[in-house]
Amino acid sequence: MELTTWTYSSNLAVNLPRFKSYHGQSQSIIYGYRSDGSLGTRDWSRTDGTHRLRTTWLYSDAGKLTATHYGSTAVQSFAPGHPLYTPSVTYTYDPSGLVRTRTDATGTNNGVQRPEKVKVRVGIVAA
Repeated sequence: MELTTWTYSSNLAVNLPRFKSYHGQSQSIIYGYRSDGSLGTRDWSRTDGTHRLRTTWLYSDAGKLTATHYGSTAVQSFAPGHPLYTPSVTYTYDPSGLVRTRTDATGTNNGVQRPEKVKVRVGIVAA
């Protein structure tokens, strides 16, 4: 049986996980949050040889998820052709706040109506 250890923030008002450690691994996964509590970064234990791999979530001023980038602690996204390149995902919204488009490596999906899967919060898995 492998042991997973979660370490939470010291802010008692907002009890967010900061680290996730696996038994036998020397590095933890590190979570970074924005001031509103939404997930901003996840630094993986894997590296690109030098720097930790990082997933970054960007939001609009209204708090809507606008992009997810896959890079490292040194670069926001790897360039196409790089062995660790993973295409970013971007979102646009209609005036009512519903997802209008979702764009990734496969193209743009129009009329996506699943905003509950787009907001990245602790306990909710983004699609």
